[in-house]
Amino acid sequence: MLTIEDNGVGFDAINVIKKNSGLGFKGMKNRLDAIGGFLEIESREGRGTTLLIEINKNF
Repeated sequence: MLTIEDNGVGFDAINVIKKNSGLGFKGMKNRLDAIGGFLEIESREGRGTTLLIEINKNF
């Protein structure tokens, strides 16, 4: 499990995912899907961002 957090400006994560506009997130998601991993993005404008990445070690 990997958690990455920042206290930056944040963004509307739901909107980015729905519009499929975050190429970096799309690339991460595609790679994790290929190895049975999981990506969770939590971000709020003005509050920063947290990424939770889980990879099954039995892959």
